[in-house]
Amino acid sequence: MKPETGYCAARSDRDQDAAGIRIRNPRIVVARAIAGITNAHFERRLIVERTLDGVAAARKRGRHQGRPYTKDETVSALKNLVDAGMTPAQAAKHLGIGRSTAYRIARKLQTS
Repeated sequence: MKPETGYCAARSDRDQDAAGIRIRNPRIVVARAIAGITNAHFERRLIVERTLDGVAAARKRGRHQGRPYTKDETVSALKNLVDAGMTPAQAAKHLGIGRSTAYRIARKLQTS
């Protein structure tokens, strides 16, 4: 604070934004915002590229991507339980699999 005027430039409403950060040139603020957006876009593209490269490398090694398949033993056990009169929900609880999985398998077994 200058003693002769009683004015402090850092506390002027014109020199600060809502966060209390000093702004000297609005063009610099806009340029920094654009630079931040551009940098984020660039980083996102790098992440996507690396992810796709990793998936391609895993595919070459024979890795399965996604949830594991339902085992054939589980499918045949579900078929036997449903044929014996259980509902797919009861069979799912008995086998320890998801109810939606049991209904999906039962629907595939009915159509085939």
